[in-house]
Amino acid sequence: MVKVTAERLQDSQVLLHIEVEPDRVERALDRAYRNLANRVTVPGFRKGKAPRQILERYLGKDALLQEGIDAAVQDAYRDALKEIDLHPIAKPDVDVDEAYNPGEPLHFRVTVPVFPTVDLDDYRSVRLKPLDVEVSNDQINRTLDALREQHAQWAPVDRPVRPGDRLIIDVTGTVGTAPRLYGPGGEALLRTEGGVVVIDEKDLEGIVGEELDARVAPGFSEKIVTLLPGQPHEFSLTLPSDHSNSEIAGKVATFWVKVDEVKEKQLPSIDDEFARLVGNVETLLALREQIREELRGRLVLEARRHFEESVVGAVVDRATVDLPAMLVAREQERFFKRLEESLRESGLTMVDYLRFRRRSEAELQEELRQQAAHNLRVSLVLDAVADAEKIEVTPDEVTTEIERINQQVPRQAEAGQRPLAKPEQQAQVTDFLRTRKTMARLVEIATSPEPEVPAPAGEAQTSEATPPHEQSRWTVRAPSPLPVGEEQTSEVTPVFLAVSDSV
Repeated sequence: MVKVTAERLQDSQVLLHIEVEPDRVERALDRAYRNLANRVTVPGFRKGKAPRQILERYLGKDALLQEGIDAAVQDAYRDALKEIDLHPIAKPDVDVDEAYNPGEPLHFRVTVPVFPTVDLDDYRSVRLKPLDVEVSNDQINRTLDALREQHAQWAPVDRPVRPGDRLIIDVTGTVGTAPRLYGPGGEALLRTEGGVVVIDEKDLEGIVGEELDARVAPGFSEKIVTLLPGQPHEFSLTLPSDHSNSEIAGKVATFWVKVDEVKEKQLPSIDDEFARLVGNVETLLALREQIREELRGRLVLEARRHFEESVVGAVVDRATVDLPAMLVAREQERFFKRLEESLRESGLTMVDYLRFRRRSEAELQEELRQQAAHNLRVSLVLDAVADAEKIEVTPDEVTTEIERINQQVPRQAEAGQRPLAKPEQQAQVTDFLRTRKTMARLVEIATSPEPEVPAPAGEAQTSEATPPHEQSRWTVRAPSPLPVGEEQTSEVTPVFLAVSDSV
C-alpha cells in the first residue's frame, strides 16, 4: 500500500501526491543493487558477486540511489493507480523531490492525463426540423447535360485548333538551350549544349485547356490555339514558381510543338433515341421521370445525412468536453501517419501533397489538430449519450451486421478468408452499431413533438468518457449543400429518421 491523494486539474489531468514508506524504498534499493550487480562488471569480481559497498564506490552512491528511487517510484505509481482506480491515457509527468535522505519517506508527484469527463447539458431538449427534398427541372436538365457529355463522340476535323478540342501533338520543351538548326518540318535538329528537358513526347493526346496545361505547362493551350494540323510552332513560357523540378521553377522554357490531329466534341441530341441509349426507356419524358426518381433517392440520402449531422452538431455544441492536449496530439499524429500511408500507396510524397494543397507543413498540422479535436469531441459526446440512454448492442446484432458485411465482400469469402473475424474487428462493429443506435435515438428526440423529461442530474448527464475504439471513432462529415433549382416541381419528400446502413 502507498499513501496517495488525488487532485483534479484542468485539461483532464489528475495530480497524484504519493508517499512511499522508508522500508519500501530500502527494498527498492536492494533490488536496484542486485540488478546493477548483474549488469556491471567490477574489476576483481564476477558479475553479480560484488558487495554493495564495493559497487557503490565503483559506480558512485548517487547512481545506485537514483536506480533505487526510480524503481520505487514506478512500483508506487502502479499501486497508486490501482488503489484509486485511475486509468491513464498516456505517459505521466513525474516530479520527485530532489533531496532524499535514506530512512525517510519518499515523496513525489505525478500528473496523469485521463479521459475527459463529458457534461452533456440538456441534450434532450434539442429540436430540429427535417429537411424537405425537392427535385427541380433544372436539376434534371443538368443531369441530362452530364449524360450527354458522357456519350459525346470525338470527330477529326480539318481546321485551326480551338479551346476544348482533343489534340494529338508532338512537343518538346527545354530550359537553357536554344535551337541552331531546323528540319524541313520546322523541328529543331540541333540545339546548344546544356539545359534541362521539360517535356519530350510524340503523339501526346489531350484536351486544349486545363488538361494540356496540367500535362505540359500553364499557358500552353493559349499558345497553340489557331494552329493548323501539321503546322510547327515555337514559343516561350515562364514555368510556375512551384514547379515539381525546383531546378527549373520560375525559369523560361522554349517549346516546339506540331499538331498531328484535331478532334472536336460532338454531343448527341436529347431526344427519344437518346433516352433509349442511356436509360433503356422509349421516350425522353420517361427518361426525365427516371432521372427524377434517381435524384430524389440521392437527395433523400443526402438530406438524411445532413439532418443527422445537424442533430449531432447541436448536441455537441451544448456539451462541455475538457479535451486534454495530449489526447488531441495523439489523434493528430494518427491522422498524419494515415495520410502519409495513403500518399505512399498513391506513389506520392508529403512534399507533393503540400505543394498541391499550397500549404506549409505547419498549416497542415494545424488543420489536422483541429480535425482531431473535433472528431474526439463528437466521439466522446456520442459515447456519453449512449451511456445516458443505456444503449446496448447484443451479440446477435453484431453477428447479423458481420454477415451483412461479409456478403458485400464475396471475393474474400470465396478465398477462404473471414472478414471481420478478429476480436478487434468485431469490437469495431460493436462500436459502430452502438453509434448508429445513438444517432437514431438523437434523431428520434430531435423530431419528437414535445421536449422529453431530462435525464436525472448526476445519473447520465455527466459521465467519465469511455476510451473510443482506436479505429472506429465517429467522424462527422461536412454537410453537402443540396442543389436547388430555380424552377421547382411540386413533388416534395419529407425526410425524418435516418441512420447510415454501412460501416
